[in-house]
Amino acid sequence: VLNLVEGKLQVRKLRFVQGEGTMGIVGSWDTRSRPGAMQMRFSSKDFRLGRELLLSGEFTWVAQRREPFWRNWTGTLSSPAFYLKDAKGRAYRFADLSLPAESNEMVLTSRVRLGKALSGSAGLDLSGGAPKVKAKLHIAPVLLWEAQEISQLLPPWLKAAGRISGELTLKEGTLEDLPL
Repeated sequence: VLNLVEGKLQVRKLRFVQGEGTMGIVGSWDTRSRPGAMQMRFSSKDFRLGRELLLSGEFTWVAQRREPFWRNWTGTLSSPAFYLKDAKGRAYRFADLSLPAESNEMVLTSRVRLGKALSGSAGLDLSGGAPKVKAKLHIAPVLLWEAQEISQLLPPWLKAAGRISGELTLKEGTLEDLPL
């Protein structure tokens, strides 16, 4: 149920269903004030992302919009815990997601923190021409067994122990330039 009360959009119950998967949204968006505050809570259970990935978890989006709202905003997406399930039914669990992001004239920048060991930044320029992307992921020195967000991604046949650290960098380029 959506209601507009004195310029404030109230999302009391918005639910998307995909077969067995669901995504529910509740919250509010103040459409009259400048900047306008937005606070939404997303609850997903096996909600399909793309072809083969299912998302489950509780997420919060807190943001301030500026004019025009689709080009200029600041917000944070967070979750205390969530998991992704692949097409083979393997579940990957993640804790403590924090993703503060900002859009200035369709140039998006963000920071990310996931669990104890992962942090990084990303940028996406949609301001004109071919979209450009860049990213950096930092793995803080940590014992591998303490970093479930990393160790669960390793193949089961790989036996690894000890400390892990490092950095991955995706230099700025167009989507066609990505090394996929």
